[in-house]
Amino acid sequence: MLIENEEFETMMVSINHKLSQDGVDISSRPMIAAIDAMTLLKVSAPLAGVPLEKVSFPITTMNLSSHINLWYKNLYSDKLKIDFTQAKFPFLIHGDVFEVKVPFIIGKALIVSTKKNMGSRQVLNVVDMIHELADSLRLTLTISDENELQALFITCLKASQLMKAIHKNDFINSALKDSFVSCENLLIRPKSPDLSAWHSVQFVEKVLKFFITSKTDKVKKTHKLTGNCSPQ
Repeated sequence: MLIENEEFETMMVSINHKLSQDGVDISSRPMIAAIDAMTLLKVSAPLAGVPLEKVSFPITTMNLSSHINLWYKNLYSDKLKIDFTQAKFPFLIHGDVFEVKVPFIIGKALIVSTKKNMGSRQVLNVVDMIHELADSLRLTLTISDENELQALFITCLKASQLMKAIHKNDFINSALKDSFVSCENLLIRPKSPDLSAWHSVQFVEKVLKFFITSKTDKVKKTHKLTGNCSPQ
């Protein structure tokens, strides 16, 4: 036996608390916790790449990772799932707001927008990215809806890719968060258009401040952006 059940529970609570304090995403914690547990127990054990033993007792080096994964699954359930959405935006369909998710795209993909179902893996159909769109409502989309959706999707995709390529900038990181919150405020019940508008304005302001600092290396702490600009 590697560790008693009660000792395992105490160790996992301590490890998870530290990961939480360090700001580690929930979805990333099982792997990091397994490494930390091995360090504490001074053992080497498989993480992946080999068949792991299923959860069973006693706890051994061969089932330690399985126990840790189950511990996190029981604690966080669906929060362990990784969301590969890099951006999202609201889209009106017959007056109702729907969420459109923009996924991470690796390599090249043909982006189309059609209410028809596309079978090719090389084609990304933007209509498929509309969250919780019923088939009956999908069939009511017009060509104008499809064209507008595709234009917004491509704009959002390119903007998010450019912004995420800028690493460790407080203005950009905060602006990206504002974009998500702005969208969320149009999807919650009751909706909050005022808060959505506020975060949209904040998004624009922070992107502009990033641009100003990239040219002048400094920016004043003010919402009046004209105070940060000087004629060239």
